[in-house]
Amino acid sequence: MLYPRNPLTPGSKQALVRRLLLACVLLQAGIAARADYLPDAYAFAVVPQLDPRTLHARWRPVLAYLEQATGYRFSLRSSADIETFERRLNSGDYDFVYASPTQFLTAARLQDYRAILRDGQQALQGIVVVGRDSELERVEQLQGLEAAFPTASAFGATRLVREDLRTSFGVTLQPRYVRGHDSVYLQVATGGFRVGGGVVSTYLQQSAAVRERLRVIHRTQAVKPHPIAAHARVNAGVVSGVVRAFMALSRTSDGKALLDAIAMAAPVTTSTAEYRGLEHYVETAAAGPASR
Repeated sequence: MLYPRNPLTPGSKQALVRRLLLACVLLQAGIAARADYLPDAYAFAVVPQLDPRTLHARWRPVLAYLEQATGYRFSLRSSADIETFERRLNSGDYDFVYASPTQFLTAARLQDYRAILRDGQQALQGIVVVGRDSELERVEQLQGLEAAFPTASAFGATRLVREDLRTSFGVTLQPRYVRGHDSVYLQVATGGFRVGGGVVSTYLQQSAAVRERLRVIHRTQAVKPHPIAAHARVNAGVVSGVVRAFMALSRTSDGKALLDAIAMAAPVTTSTAEYRGLEHYVETAAAGPASR
């Protein structure tokens, strides 16, 4: 059967042209909005692995240097817990963020964050800690024990550790979440838990008094460390200025001391592509607690 053609009338042609022009205007407006995004202060968030006082003491001097080097202002944003941090990150509240690889990858999908910097010296590596005088010597002895972890979603300290123990040794632990890396180490050091999960970088940031009461009995595989990422709305010139400032900071003794404090002793440029190999951990997390 033949159907009659429905040619555009002069009126419908004009309407189509108006719609196309409007789409072009809106697209260009969106691009301009990104290029002209210049807030009073760029929101720079850091995953709350450490207690707020320690986090601010370590990161605020770094942001003060960024302000001096770039001429832009940066507001250090902290969250009371990991869940609040992740909710804000996935809503695009932050302009720059220091986050775990899986937190970054999730935000990259939802908000178009882009990895720009990482530490080129120290990888992310999960650890299992016990008390210095503990009778626990081997991973196989941990089967079924209650263990302190920061949060269920903590990538290195919880998910890397639990998956490694399960797949490499057939060991499962009963997780108890104490809401921070500092709390894990303190709980194990004082006997609150016999075993706990952490990462090398936060372990090294603990005081000597705490570390002296702990012993590391296992390390996981090493993966790419926490990146610093920028939201796509941030002007490319601003992002480049931040990258250059971090690089310059690493070339002075005082700057290296500041970077050591935030576990980024040797910053190098990075890209989102470098983290794609860890996406299966994001899928595992989305599948639910049973998969973690």
